[in-house]
Amino acid sequence: MTTWTKQQGYPVVSVKVNNQNLEFDQSQFLSSGAQGEGQWIVPITLCFGSYDVHKNFLFQTKSETRDVKELLGSPITEDSKSWIKINVEQAGFYRVKYDELLAAKLRYAIEKKILSPSDRFGILDDTYALCNARKESLTSLLNLMAAYREEDDYTVLSNLISISSKVQNIAADAVPDLLDYFKQFSINVLQYSAERLGWDPKPGETHDDALLRGEILTSLAEFGHDLTLDEASRRFQAFLENRNTPLLPPDIRRAVYVAVMKRATKSNRSGYESLLKLYRETDLSQEKTRIL
Repeated sequence: MTTWTKQQGYPVVSVKVNNQNLEFDQSQFLSSGAQGEGQWIVPITLCFGSYDVHKNFLFQTKSETRDVKELLGSPITEDSKSWIKINVEQAGFYRVKYDELLAAKLRYAIEKKILSPSDRFGILDDTYALCNARKESLTSLLNLMAAYREEDDYTVLSNLISISSKVQNIAADAVPDLLDYFKQFSINVLQYSAERLGWDPKPGETHDDALLRGEILTSLAEFGHDLTLDEASRRFQAFLENRNTPLLPPDIRRAVYVAVMKRATKSNRSGYESLLKLYRETDLSQEKTRIL
């Protein structure tokens, strides 16, 4: 335990395949991307192609090599089904960096929803953190995000939405010429879920779906998705004409307000003026927050 209690931070475990061997390396994870110091006794858990094939061991050195067949009972093949997930169910306090071979197989397992929501969340969260620390390429992150197109778990999808917004903010500063590309990429990733949820509540839907609907539509509005902006404008106009219209329930109001402001310009201030009027008229602090 002293490796965890007597030093700051936590490790990132890098794993790659080399001639049917798994090569493990550890280093301190620093969000700044700087080279950290430290060594931990890391409880490695992994599964191979199925949660039924589960192994664990203590990783106590800076680097270690394990024979795949000896460790897992069979070799890694070209088959996408021979994926390996490290830190099963995100039980350990460390991040994991995979080589491209292992990452590609995990993308398959994510697309097919073979992995649990906890593991799908963890892979995305680790990859974004590593990308932000300049320890993983942006291409790797985008390839991974594309694997979540048909994601339906609230926690995972909410994280995907958050990361998509962060990528746009980074792109706006770092590569403004490519900002439109990144926005369209995020729209493509989120569009399936948006179409599945739709604009209106469905009988028997979960509370998570109701929350997701608002989050996804808000993101699509922020990314400038034309169909979302058009539908939002239609519903906003109906709301201005009748405050009790069922077309604008509270769950999607923020998305609609964002869309209205997205289309507001110096020469077309009608949407802005209408929102300002709503803000001044309402006595509900929650509604004021949505408008802001």
